Amino acid sequence: MKNFSVISGLLAIIFITLAISQVNGLSGAITPPKIDIMANASNGFPQDVNSIIYIKNPNDFPVRVEILTTGDLNNSEKVEVKINENNFTLKPGRTVRVNITFTVKENDKYEGNILTKISPLDYGDNKEGVSLKASVVLPTKVAIMVVDSENYIKKMAITAVLIMSMLGMGIMLIRKYI
Repeated sequence: MKNFSVISGLLAIIFITLAISQVNGLSGAITPPKIDIMANASNGFPQDVNSIIYIKNPNDFPVRVEILTTGDLNNSEKVEVKINENNFTLKPGRTVRVNITFTVKENDKYEGNILTKISPLDYGDNKEGVSLKASVVLPTKVAIMVVDSENYIKKMAITAVLIMSMLGMGIMLIRKYI
């Protein structure tokens, strides 16, 4: 019976120690998760198109933020990406607005991602802060479509006329057989 009490006591101490121990996690938030842009080719090239993303640090410790691009956004001959603020420290609970300018150089469709990499500022070398060695990467999907406004309007008008013609023919057939 005495062994049972000792074992129960040890298990209780271990359980309480595990329940009280602090767990630090790393997270982040970005808005919006997707950017869709339509540019008008009749304005000429190169053409600047602006967008904004918001990055939030919901952690209780500062983080390092690095912004990278992938896909067509890495092809500087076709589209150039300018990020106004990159490789910065974000304090706990703060949100930062990052302006992004896409300079479109050709009439084309572009797809890629803006990757927001969030890492702990202090890797715990001096026994303070976070002892994580991980990063969180949050993607923002980007799609840019450059359209020639004259051709786009003509295509839309032709599509509208075809749809109205089909509806008119459908109504005539319904009247004839009903």
